[in-house]
Amino acid sequence: MMLIRCAVPGKVLNVRVTHIGSDTLSVAWDPRNDVTIYEVRHWKLRDVTSTYVNMTSSSNLTLVRLAHDTQYSFQVRFILSYQFSSSQPVNRQHV
Repeated sequence: MMLIRCAVPGKVLNVRVTHIGSDTLSVAWDPRNDVTIYEVRHWKLRDVTSTYVNMTSSSNLTLVRLAHDTQYSFQVRFILSYQFSSSQPVNRQHV
């Protein structure tokens, strides 16, 4: 069985960083009524080979155990009927 993933129309809106701690960072976005799962990807700015993926059903996520004095990039997208939306990037953040 093969699963084909196509882009779903729409984006996650108003993605923002809500808190930065010494080794944590919280991200939030506007919830959608038709979405039950969001995917948050993050990686160190100069190391795209190490991408971390978190799935959540809420409209926010706190990432933990981040490296101190390191810049990260983030993307948030939703999953709807086994299809992914377009990624919504968050500006680079320094932890």
